[in-house]
Amino acid sequence: MSEETTEIIAGLRQPQKMISPKYFYDERGSQLFDAITHLPEYYPTETEFGIMRHNIDALADLVGRQASLIEYGSGSSRKTRILLEHLHELAVYVPVDISEEHLISSATAIRSEFPGLEVLPVVADFTKRFALPDPAVPPLRNIVYFPGSDTIYYRENFAVDRFLLSFLVTSGHAVLFPVYKGTFERGSGLKSDIQDETNFYREHVIQWSKDLGRSIDYLETRSDIVMDQLGYVGISWGSAMAPVMLAMEARVKASVLISGGLMPQPTQPEVDPFNFLPRVRAPTLMINVPNDYFYPLNLSQRPFYQFLGAEQKDWVLLKGGHLPPINDVARETLDWFDRFPMP
Repeated sequence: MSEETTEIIAGLRQPQKMISPKYFYDERGSQLFDAITHLPEYYPTETEFGIMRHNIDALADLVGRQASLIEYGSGSSRKTRILLEHLHELAVYVPVDISEEHLISSATAIRSEFPGLEVLPVVADFTKRFALPDPAVPPLRNIVYFPGSDTIYYRENFAVDRFLLSFLVTSGHAVLFPVYKGTFERGSGLKSDIQDETNFYREHVIQWSKDLGRSIDYLETRSDIVMDQLGYVGISWGSAMAPVMLAMEARVKASVLISGGLMPQPTQPEVDPFNFLPRVRAPTLMINVPNDYFYPLNLSQRPFYQFLGAEQKDWVLLKGGHLPPINDVARETLDWFDRFPMP
């Protein structure tokens, strides 16, 4: 029995019967939905058009130059045309849709309307894993990522919230996501990201640095990667560990550390991030929230910034809880990587 049949039967066995609307979107279903969106009673489409038109210049500036535009559930790409008309030197447009006939028809129309744009349609259910195509024009920059500590508790890497990274991909960056020891499928018995004085924890920190270095070694084997424009993004735990990672890895040319700081718990000196802070040389932007409950402003964030050795550094405070709003993070991060590294 196919996966689709199994899913439909499971839905019909529920007390309240249901079938996923994705099964509506064959060629005829997609045409019907397009017709519905043109009805005056169906207000969401025109409302979305109004929002996009009002904010299109800000959206284009946020996305930046030579980006990859990936659209999930692209349909007829009606609203997308507004973006395509305003984005700066777009590298590639990747519409993703479950309806193959409708997708190919829409992609053909887009190619005709925008003859200089590479259009690479992907037939896929975007709620599941799928591969993205390789564009002819490579992304402008390449980012290596160190995630938050929630990855310690997952055992499959697709469980991570990729929304936190989506703005990097859509703005033209290639993102390398190493699976560090103790995270996802490489579970090792590590129970927490909080540092301690055990040899067990020390060996993990050493291995994380090796994991990062070997991942960058792999990037160097690829002809489509520009190594002198390699950035590092750390979120929460990935920011707290950044001093060790960056001091030991000279190939990183710029970094953005989101919602990080110094941990108060003691650890062995050879893996204490505080001892590595003065040795960080890559231009570094810190993005924090003043009332962060995990990394307090004056006890954690401020000394981290003060002892950070990078000559070119900045510290931005935003509103929020532990993590700032993603739109603000995207704006500050992309602006920093526009400044560093220079080609």
